Amino acid sequence: MHLLSWETLAGDADGIKIRLQRDTFVSDYAILSHRWGKPEDEVSYEDMLAGGYEHKKGYAKLIGCCKQARKDGLRHVWVDTCCINKSSSAELSEAITSMFTYYERAKVCYAFLDDVSLDDNAQNGAPPPLFSRSAWFTRGWTLQELIAPTHVKFFDASWSFLGYKTDKWLTPTIESVTGIDSIVLNIPATTKVMSIAKKMSWAARRETTRVEDMAYSLMGIFGVYMPPLYGEGTHAFIRLQEAIMKTSNDQTIFAWTSPPATPLGHGFEHVSTMLALSPSQFRDSSNFKPLSLGEYNKTLAKGGCKLDYATTNTGLSIRLPIFKIQAVKGLYAAFIACTESKDKVPSAIFLRAGSDTPAGHFWRTNCQNGPTERGGQPWFSLPGRHGLATQDIYVLPRFTSASEQNIEPAWDNLDVDEIKGPILQRLKPAPQLASTGVLEHLRHVPDPGIHQLKFLHQARQMIATQQIDRLVDQIHPWLRFSRATLPPRNRSFYGRADVLQGLADIFSPSKRSATKAPIIRILSGMVGVGKTDLATEFSHHCVEHHIFDMVLWIQADSHGSLFQSFSNIVSDLSLLRPEYSNKSVIEAVKQWLSDLNQCTDYSGPMARSKDWLLVFDNVQDGRHLFDFLPSTGAGCVLMTSRNPDLWYRIGTDKIVLEPFTTQESCAVLSKLTRIDGDFTEISNGLGGLPLALSQVARFIIRAQLSLDQSARVFSQAKQDDAPTYLDPMRDVWSVLETSFRDLPSSSLAVLQVLSFLDPDFIRWSILDPPQLLPLQSFPIDTFDLLESRIELLNTFVIMTSDNGGGVRMHTLVQQAVRKRMKLDERHKALSTAVALVSSSWAKTCSEEPGNESSSETREELRPHVLCLNTYEGEMTDSEDDFCTKTEFSRLRKEFGV
Repeated sequence: MHLLSWETLAGDADGIKIRLQRDTFVSDYAILSHRWGKPEDEVSYEDMLAGGYEHKKGYAKLIGCCKQARKDGLRHVWVDTCCINKSSSAELSEAITSMFTYYERAKVCYAFLDDVSLDDNAQNGAPPPLFSRSAWFTRGWTLQELIAPTHVKFFDASWSFLGYKTDKWLTPTIESVTGIDSIVLNIPATTKVMSIAKKMSWAARRETTRVEDMAYSLMGIFGVYMPPLYGEGTHAFIRLQEAIMKTSNDQTIFAWTSPPATPLGHGFEHVSTMLALSPSQFRDSSNFKPLSLGEYNKTLAKGGCKLDYATTNTGLSIRLPIFKIQAVKGLYAAFIACTESKDKVPSAIFLRAGSDTPAGHFWRTNCQNGPTERGGQPWFSLPGRHGLATQDIYVLPRFTSASEQNIEPAWDNLDVDEIKGPILQRLKPAPQLASTGVLEHLRHVPDPGIHQLKFLHQARQMIATQQIDRLVDQIHPWLRFSRATLPPRNRSFYGRADVLQGLADIFSPSKRSATKAPIIRILSGMVGVGKTDLATEFSHHCVEHHIFDMVLWIQADSHGSLFQSFSNIVSDLSLLRPEYSNKSVIEAVKQWLSDLNQCTDYSGPMARSKDWLLVFDNVQDGRHLFDFLPSTGAGCVLMTSRNPDLWYRIGTDKIVLEPFTTQESCAVLSKLTRIDGDFTEISNGLGGLPLALSQVARFIIRAQLSLDQSARVFSQAKQDDAPTYLDPMRDVWSVLETSFRDLPSSSLAVLQVLSFLDPDFIRWSILDPPQLLPLQSFPIDTFDLLESRIELLNTFVIMTSDNGGGVRMHTLVQQAVRKRMKLDERHKALSTAVALVSSSWAKTCSEEPGNESSSETREELRPHVLCLNTYEGEMTDSEDDFCTKTEFSRLRKEFGV
């Protein structure tokens, strides 16, 4: 394994230098457990070889880890970000399968909680308030990193020591958060005697970036090994269970209590219904314990039970005590060798047989009370269980050729009166296995992939009966309908690969399966940044790659456009009769999207909504949106909006689109114009705005300009007084003006003043009006100024700066504002800008002369003075202009400009 070593810098006792030691074999090393940041922020194996990684955010983690190792007398440290050569598939595979061992052998593990701080609010003998809410406890890999090492030391974001995992005052909190028994925290070896269901429950609430890692991170805990195969998706969890079953006869592996929540991925239709599809199905299974063969036989058929089972190409082969529930056609109960009850009575599961399935072939089926009988709520009373006969059975996959029906049939309605009576009579005198009250309200819960399964069944029948053309005709309407609602693709779309991949990850099937409500995200950003283009590109990508069964585009700039889009859906899908009301239109679409009646038989390709993506484009007012927003259903919602606080109103997260970098802008212009050359000069003036880039590229092509000619024309066009008819940006100015032309006069006045200041950072306190200003519509007090700030932020013509201490403004918006001003407005706005900067500096000098704060203010104001210097030729000293020229000359002298 590769390890990091450290050495103290000469002459600096606190300084430390780290280096990578490859293929090192040492027994004493520390190991780091942490949450990964962005991949580009972490120090990688390649970085360690190449050097020059000290600027990365993750470097501080490495230094902190090595300094702590130095305190603990250890010379070597293992960190997963930089001690694995991930470009070598063999080395990566070895590291994944050996990870548990790495942590188990370490002298000490440092659990670094970067979202926890040891502050003064922490009480003595108690962890910090944020400790139990740390995201570290939600990650998949950190489970084994907590369990495997004998010694785990917790540290906060500044590497302040929080305690050991075995500290008596800390262990109860860890046990409460993770569900891991304190005995396991104190003696890791006891993991081996914990039930499979309990260990699965520890992982049930955790997540991993790669879905396969949810299974790979559990290999060490279960003591099994399998080669990692990235790309197999959630099928990795099936392989994990199969590997566990080869080494254990613990039947708590079947004691998952939540029905499958994941729609079928590729190949899942062939997986036995006896197996769970995700650790999340074991969320409430921690109390199940396996029964020995003797305990199992004691309550059930003596001598007839077995604990062995195996997977076959027919299904899972197992011997179970089983009986038929007469009141429901094809419904059976079987008892597995595990229990939740103190009296060690085996728990029951439901099995289902079709009318034509061979004897001994069943599907495992679900009801609203769970797939497994719970100890506190038995389905069946105890008398009669000892008289059950065991049977060798196969638990079938979701889709099987063992039945002409191929899939599990829906349940018939239950006859409550019959359920209450005797259900089974085998011996004389006949023992009775009478049902309890839980069966009186029993309701079937279909598999979440039931629609896919029904389609496979229908497809198999139609192919067998030579109806292939009809099948194709039924499938195509989904794609045709989706494409018909989408706007045309922007053929010049470029970049944003990280955002597109991020959306694909957010809307992935595994994320959708983890919630019953639609996943919602908002694309936010200023006008012209490409929100609609990005949403369009992602939507077409989803249609082409079948990521969703249907993609619907909704124009959302007004209540009228929202209603019209919903009316089109109702009409195209024939969801209502012609005499429908306006309210019924909205409800019909929402109910169709929610797919509430899942038990309805498949009756055509457009009969139900399946998996969908709903795109609300250009949301102006969140109040109009709420009536149209589905609250349930197997789908996702993507919105585009300039409203920066829409995410708060909706209760979701936003993705802010930023303009392109200069390098990206150059690449866009080169691609669109097909001119090889350096577009840096032009790109710098466009501020990375995609709208501006495409307009300038179009102008260059239409005018057939060379790169040099383009640079000259654009340089002239940047002037505020450039003739409009020669301006390659005139369409851009028109679009940008739409974002601010309807602003109230006071907000527009603020925007006009901001257009003369440095766009990158404007501290809001600069704008506090000290006196009457040349621009009379400028806010007169702090309250009015705050209202203007809210108005400007809501229209996205300004944005909060990265550090949150001020605002920023796109340079093209500044130009558009200046171009729109009349000459008199321009003079007054410029004079007001000078007056505000001068007042801010004078106030600082009078209150805090010569101190550090004064120096910081000077550095903040200097860029504004430099920007104002560009317009010195327009300044005058007339009475109306408040001696602007003289005042600015004084400022120039103060700032050495």
